[in-house]
Order: sequence, then structure tokens, then C-alpha cells
Amino acid sequence: MRKVVLLCGMVLLMTGVCNAQLQIPQHYYQALQDFASEDAENPWGTKNENAPEEVRQFGQIAGLWLIQNESMNRQGEWSAPDTAYWAFKYILDGYAVQDLYLVERNGVYGSLTQIRLFQPEQENWRVKYISTNSDGTTQHGDFIATEEDGAMVMNELELKEGSVRITFFDMQSDSFQWRTEYYIEQAGRWIDVAKISATRVDLDDFTMPD
Repeated sequence: MRKVVLLCGMVLLMTGVCNAQLQIPQHYYQALQDFASEDAENPWGTKNENAPEEVRQFGQIAGLWLIQNESMNRQGEWSAPDTAYWAFKYILDGYAVQDLYLVERNGVYGSLTQIRLFQPEQENWRVKYISTNSDGTTQHGDFIATEEDGAMVMNELELKEGSVRITFFDMQSDSFQWRTEYYIEQAGRWIDVAKISATRVDLDDFTMPD
């Protein structure tokens, strides 16, 4: 059974036209509720007025997003989209941004969180992430992020074979696009290996299965 039932069609949903309710697994709904603030007026927080203006670069996507995630296999073919849930909020008194990503793939439940802190002296962001899966695997790492022509580009600390570059782009009030690229050192080029289309939603848009 699909974890999200798009009651009036994916095309309508991804264009923001459809407002029908969606189904979400109960443990994901609870995790998102726990992640959000108890402040009903600002559940995803706000930027501190004294924080650098650049904090809005990631802060602009504070909120909850419905995700369609595709990945490329070794044969160069794109997978069918997976549905995921991604929430962003201001933390540390409005000086930083944290996110929570929840996805289920092939029966394995995964979660990832990242803390993003703008560094005024370096004029960039330091991003630290950790992920865990229900099969017991974990990952962690660091990125440096910068704003480039309206996009947010995250690079690993060292460029080498297999390095990952992540880009948030076409960032609108109710949608954004995202891609991951993989570095092939011998060829000196990047190839796309994953992509996301995100649509802003509210927790009230979801119901839990009977």
C-alpha cells in the first residue's frame, strides 16, 4: 500500500491546485508533530532579528514539504518516485536551521536530520548531518554551503572521487527543486544521481490510515 494516497492526482498536487487530504503513516505524523514547535502561530520558528540576513537563505524553506524523490541506478535509469516528508525549522533562537527528512524505501524506514549554521566570517554555511535507517545503518558527514545565483549549493569538505554536491534551486514560496550530483574524478565531471520535487504542505493536510 502506498504510504501517501494522492486523492485528486499527482499532477494537481504538484502544481499546488489540489487541497484534498493525504494519508501519512502514524509514526511519521507523530515525528513531524514532535519536530514542530508548540507555537501554533509559528510552528517552524522565525529568524532572530539580530541574526545575519543570510540565515533566510535556508530559512525561506522553513515549513513542511511533500517530496517526490527519484534516484538513478547503475544502468543510468531513473527510479519511480518515492514519497517522503521534509520539514525545516529555525533553531538556536532563530540563528540556525534544522531539518528532518523521513522516507520509506523497499520496506526500510529512514530518517535524516541536518543542522545548518551561517558563518558570517567565512560567508558560507556549515552543514552537519546524521541519518539512520530501520535496518541499523547510519551515516554522518559535513558540507559547506554557499548561495550561487539564487540556488543553495552544498559541497563536501574535500573534492575527490565520489564526492557529492547537493543543490537547492528554483526555490519558490510553495515549491523547490533539489538534486544530488556525484563527482567522477577521472573524467573531471559531475553526474546527476538523485532529484527531488518539493511541494509545501501543512500537517492539517494529512490524515492517518484507518
